[in-house]
Amino acid sequence: MNYKMKKFSELGKVITGKTPPTCDKANYGEGYMFITPAELHEGFEITSSDKHITEKGLLSIKANSINGTSVLVGCIGWDMGNVAICHEKCATNQQINSITEFKKDYNPYYVYYWLLTKKEFLFSLASITRTPILSKGEFQEVTIPVPDRFNQDKIVDVLQIIDKKIQCNNRINRNLQNQLKLIYDYWFTQFDFPDLHGKPYRSSGGEMVWNAELQREIPVGWECKTLGDLLVENCESFDFSRIEPTIDLSVMPSSSISLHKLNSSDKFTTNLFIMHEGDILFGSIRPYLKKAGIAPCDGVVAGTVFSYRTIVEDDYNFALFTLCRDSFFEYALAVSKGTKMPVVDSDHILAYKVPYSSRIAKLFNRHFCPFRYCKSIFEKAI
Repeated sequence: MNYKMKKFSELGKVITGKTPPTCDKANYGEGYMFITPAELHEGFEITSSDKHITEKGLLSIKANSINGTSVLVGCIGWDMGNVAICHEKCATNQQINSITEFKKDYNPYYVYYWLLTKKEFLFSLASITRTPILSKGEFQEVTIPVPDRFNQDKIVDVLQIIDKKIQCNNRINRNLQNQLKLIYDYWFTQFDFPDLHGKPYRSSGGEMVWNAELQREIPVGWECKTLGDLLVENCESFDFSRIEPTIDLSVMPSSSISLHKLNSSDKFTTNLFIMHEGDILFGSIRPYLKKAGIAPCDGVVAGTVFSYRTIVEDDYNFALFTLCRDSFFEYALAVSKGTKMPVVDSDHILAYKVPYSSRIAKLFNRHFCPFRYCKSIFEKAI
């Protein structure tokens, strides 16, 4: 196969995103996706975003918007090299460089797949300041080996089959996760867990009492617990004598408990701690990014990620979905230190108070099998 070296600027139009003026509220609301690095974490195709801008907002940054099938690349800090595809007319913030309006000789997906393995390469090109940055000027000069369009399409056809299956599995996982969050809310927030007759407790007239610590009514027999009563932080340091799978903020997706990517411990020099498969993870920097999930394997975590295990196995699902709730992320942000880069410490996480019943936590755990135990249950089944 013959390849030609082409700059990104030769493949299409290179755009650096821009944020519409936040002082004008009319710029924000229903209309167009406004993509930030958080949306790049799961890779492949972006079809939704946390933030949206109006027609007015899009017009205010028209020269920095994208249209049609585009390749989006994170170009700052730990998001450097995260990449995704977008098909819609929309906008991104200034931390993302995009290639849009591709010329007919180039398949956007071919460029996407090439970039998927180039995270370290892009880091090596970045301007090294306190926060690595790859400017538009540097980004558009990056060269890529490109075969003819026929062979690009053949390569893409093979890889897309795999990605579409992964995308389907991710949708199923998100649906299951959302169902569990909803059940958690019914049982532990609205207190409509199944009573001894299988009926929703509070809606069926279950007795409630005032709890002074929580400043709210809770069911009779329940108590106030802190997460520190349920969880223990893994603080065992890593000695760098071997290479281990590593989880840092760059590979943790937002609003998803499933982690699909891993880093490597040889890319780090300090602050790594032992992680065990099934540990509950929480990103300590910028809690509003909603980074919490489950360790997919044994390995290590960076110092920016807390790793917890439950003291009692039956509390696992309850603790996991407590940490994944929007209200908990809001709490973590409120007790964080710093403005531009707010950081929450583990002491504040473990001090968080929750209404608790060991019986209902056990029921929640047993009825809805924790992800961490699926492997062992499967092995027993065969």
